[in-house]
Amino acid sequence: MNLQLQLLHFVLATAFYDTALAETFGYVAYNDSSKCVAYKALPACFGPQLPAEGLTGYLVRVIPPNACHTIENPPAPRTASETYIALIQGYDCSYVKKVLHAQQAGYQTAVVYNVDSEQVITMTADDKEIHQLIKIPSLFTGQSVSLHLQRTLQCEKGRPT
Repeated sequence: MNLQLQLLHFVLATAFYDTALAETFGYVAYNDSSKCVAYKALPACFGPQLPAEGLTGYLVRVIPPNACHTIENPPAPRTASETYIALIQGYDCSYVKKVLHAQQAGYQTAVVYNVDSEQVITMTADDKEIHQLIKIPSLFTGQSVSLHLQRTLQCEKGRPT
């Protein structure tokens, strides 16, 4: 099986410290065990926000990795409640275009990561027409988080999905 199709149990949650500041943290659980890793991410200024109770789904590294063009669909869900989160490189085109491609491919959430930087920024939409089309939540994180997630995906290689 190709590495990009390996699945990972992934949980996202938002923590509000005051009304003006929201910080999003992702929690990665390995095979539903008690091990988890928390990291910082920021939600996009377009599309819906993550649900207050968080979001659980399977993380899939998209093809092409930067999602500047149409991307491959996630695996077919085995149950109606199964969701997929797109892991996308953050370069070469607008963030809103990347998230739109993830949505069109069938992903329920997108995680865009900074390439060669730990800087975490708020994704904005420069194209109002595309902005209005976004119906899935998305967030942005740094490169070390993406490397950790990708190493975890590699560790899952060879295990049945």
